[in-house]
Amino acid sequence: MKKFSLSIFFLLFANICFADQLAYITLSQAKEAQAYLITTDYIIIWCACCENDVAEMITTDNVYYKKVNYKDFYQVVVEGK
Repeated sequence: MKKFSLSIFFLLFANICFADQLAYITLSQAKEAQAYLITTDYIIIWCACCENDVAEMITTDNVYYKKVNYKDFYQVVVEGK
């Protein structure tokens, strides 16, 4: 019974967890993404696998990458309206 209850708990918990698998990337990937995003006037923010997510179009004002506090990873930051 304990194994069954524990299994149900993890199944329910996994259903409410969301993660951005590409949030932490290498320095070369961050530089590539920044170089590409700088050439665009706008981007569409949308999560295809998330339920009830509405697509938003934003104009890009500033694109940069920064080091995160985990190992040797970076993330790309897009500022815009």
